[in-house]
Amino acid sequence: MPLLFRLDHSIPFFKDNSFWSQASIVMFVFTLYKSVGETIEFACQGMLGTVLAAIVGGMLFLPFPYGVESQGYDDPAVLFGTLMAILAIFTTLLLNLSTLAQIFMLSNFVWHWMKFMDPGVAHGYHSHFMGVQLHSFMWIGLESVKTSCCGCVLAILVTLLPCPILAIRKAKGVSKDMVSIFGDTWETALTMYCSHCANVHEQAKIRHDMQRIQSHIGTFQSHISNSWWEAVFVPKYRRVRFLMTYLDSMATQTVDVFTHVINSCLREDFGETHNQLMEGCREDVQRLIHSAQDLLSLSTELVWKAGVRSADDREGLSRGIKSVNENVATLTTRFNSRKEDMGLEYLDLEMIDEHVFCFSACKCGRLVCDFAKVFDRAVILERKHLNYAVRNSLSTLLCLAIGYFGYSKMIPQLNAEIASTTGVLLSKFIGSSMTANLNRLQGVCLGVVVGELMYALLGWCSAWAWICLSAFLITWVSMTLFAYYNSEVYSTMGCLMAAFGAQQMLRGCSSDVVDPAITYHKVINCVVAIGVMSIVDMSLNLGLPSKAALRSYTEAWTKLQEEIASLFSVEVQHFDFPKDQIIKTVSDAKSLAAEAALEPRFWKEPWRGVTFKVALKSIEEVRLAISCIESQCAPDSEKERWFMRLLSIPAMQETVKPVLEKMQNMDQFIRNLDKKDVTDDELLSLAKHDDTWQRMQTSIGVLVNQAPRADSVLEVASLEEDRAALASFVLSCIYSVMIAMQELQGAILVG
Repeated sequence: MPLLFRLDHSIPFFKDNSFWSQASIVMFVFTLYKSVGETIEFACQGMLGTVLAAIVGGMLFLPFPYGVESQGYDDPAVLFGTLMAILAIFTTLLLNLSTLAQIFMLSNFVWHWMKFMDPGVAHGYHSHFMGVQLHSFMWIGLESVKTSCCGCVLAILVTLLPCPILAIRKAKGVSKDMVSIFGDTWETALTMYCSHCANVHEQAKIRHDMQRIQSHIGTFQSHISNSWWEAVFVPKYRRVRFLMTYLDSMATQTVDVFTHVINSCLREDFGETHNQLMEGCREDVQRLIHSAQDLLSLSTELVWKAGVRSADDREGLSRGIKSVNENVATLTTRFNSRKEDMGLEYLDLEMIDEHVFCFSACKCGRLVCDFAKVFDRAVILERKHLNYAVRNSLSTLLCLAIGYFGYSKMIPQLNAEIASTTGVLLSKFIGSSMTANLNRLQGVCLGVVVGELMYALLGWCSAWAWICLSAFLITWVSMTLFAYYNSEVYSTMGCLMAAFGAQQMLRGCSSDVVDPAITYHKVINCVVAIGVMSIVDMSLNLGLPSKAALRSYTEAWTKLQEEIASLFSVEVQHFDFPKDQIIKTVSDAKSLAAEAALEPRFWKEPWRGVTFKVALKSIEEVRLAISCIESQCAPDSEKERWFMRLLSIPAMQETVKPVLEKMQNMDQFIRNLDKKDVTDDELLSLAKHDDTWQRMQTSIGVLVNQAPRADSVLEVASLEEDRAALASFVLSCIYSVMIAMQELQGAILVG
């Protein structure tokens, strides 16, 4: 599409008003993405940066209308321009603007600044727009705004024609897959748990299904976020997007429930008591699952209708909710009746997992009903960010100085391209700077050289050359953008190759022989820019990614210790679990661990990537267990009365003490993930003398006998209200926490 405007300049409006240039190609590539919503978002960010650059560029000429007018450094305009450059660049990077806005702000501003500092352009500026001649330097940024706007409009049109690529439609497909996987997972879990022995294949299948669900939820959340602009322009999509947030919340909570179902299945020994109890409840669980699945499918369909649209929809919804509630009540009654008929204790240590399994089935049914009922009703001063601002400000200013002074014939004076390249390559990557910058260098240099080479071969003003260049351009852009959109490793390289390669090829036909010196200077500019960025990044790095990963992990672990102590404290009534904060910290640790694998270790031991993955899995399981207890025991940030009574039992406090002690002991194991603060023999000795598991087991046995009885276990409408099931659920979560720590301890000792 951009090729149409550069081929023969036959469209007068674009030709006369300078709406198209090579900068439009860069904007086009950086703006175009996988859906309309994402492309509009990127377009807004890019245009924000371009307009800011135009405004600041115009401000340069307010006190000095003609910029720097003499070669000497005694001109006050030189000092003013220098101070403005420092202030503009650092402020742009310090503010919490999007990276794309910062890229286009800096890459455009340096060109305006260089014109201000160049005495050769004084009194020689003119521009025009819609037939109006503009001779003031105040309008110096107008050209970049026009060309960038054109690139953005074309990118948006590409996502709209011939058929709009809508994020909200992608979300629809993902949601249908999620609903289907939910049903399959419950069927597999039921078959596995109600059988007479463990089935390894079904255990593997249910774990695989869990990974698929989590992947789908992440994709679904991304589509919800990206559909914001689509909802702005299409009223129907506003309601759809609103309902999608409820579906996302329900799916996330269901995944938490599934985790406990899986743990119950894996811990089960499939004894005679288990077989008798579950055999009598199997049909009731199955009916509940089927009714919940049907209701969830209907509710999901209503999401895409933007709500209830007919009497049939309303009747089907009411009938589905009623069926699920009836099946929940039936399962609850049957479960408690079977316990009574078999002579089981009110709270039995051996029946904890059976309680959790049926409790989870009831909870999933309730979550689906809650979803169906919807149709009736300080970043700036953060240390990493500050370091990012200082690093990239210094890189841009150094490149600006190098371009301003130049060097011999290798780097011409008043050359803004070096600093502009630095702006385009902005990144918050704090891992191996050498690896990241080499990837950038490859992308830019390959794009420039291949684009220039193909232009030299096929840039002639003839039909055959145009056809060949067009074919190669389409192939080149398709391949590089495919890598950009679909590869984690080569994403940045693909984007840069597409932008810089297309920029070189789309310069218009010419009968002149291409001078390779131009390409040589472009490559030198890229090498200098990336070289400066590499030196600055290594000089001002916050530390190795491995240390940062361990620091983030330790921070999350310490926070979890505090939250567990608060959750199980009988003296604390209010409990508000900072789930999002811990998830973000663990996510930071995960991304930093990926960067740590790329860092040069030199004389150090290799990065224990496999062990750290186990550590991430363990901390996520601990976080999930605490989150589940909170949702059931303190849903409104206030602990339920029954939970406070449970905490007041001495045996319950004795049960929690070994868990907290184990978490404190794990600090020494965690520190050894990156460096050997404690020898392996010392860690092994700690593990041998660790009796927290046995003490916890003993305390739970005492707790079972001390737990308060309900007046009548048959009167509750759901196992979610049954005190024995609730207590079993809490104990199951405690077991999950201890098992996760045991697995982490074993991985560290072995790895």
